[in-house]
Amino acid sequence: MKEKVIKQKKIEGDLKFDGKLIFEGGLGKVEISGKVEAKCIVVRKETDIRADGYIRADGYIRADGDIWADGDIRAELDITFSFHIKFKTKITCKLLRISTKIEFERNYWVEKMDLFGFKKMAIMLKSECVSEIRGELKIKEVGRRILSFKYWTKFERMVLKSWIDGQLKDYKL
Repeated sequence: MKEKVIKQKKIEGDLKFDGKLIFEGGLGKVEISGKVEAKCIVVRKETDIRADGYIRADGYIRADGDIWADGDIRAELDITFSFHIKFKTKITCKLLRISTKIEFERNYWVEKMDLFGFKKMAIMLKSECVSEIRGELKIKEVGRRILSFKYWTKFERMVLKSWIDGQLKDYKL
């Protein structure tokens, strides 16, 4: 796959590339006055992207920083990020992940599930990945109970929905 490394902090107009778009690390906030489209999008450490339009990838979007779009954020595969994700319209992806560091994310969810009384879920998450427990969530209606719990933040609910349904489709906050 072709790769293009972005090294500037301000981009006028749309940013479209038929390959992997990589935002170099250490840029701080990168402002794009239009839309962002690529096969895959990677945002390295100490770089955040802010688009006045939408952000879309045919594959995945992976960011060690923030992702902000005045439009929708859409990836055909997973969206993984480390800090903040903001969008004005909707988000679409297969799986939404809160960290590029797998063990951090696993520990976060194990602790949350245990704290909120979903002990079986915490045990499953300690040893298995989301794709392996997805069937369990649907079959045992655990997913419905988890989503009906009122103490999840909007963001946590969005992540859990991606696990249970296997996708977020045009999800709005």
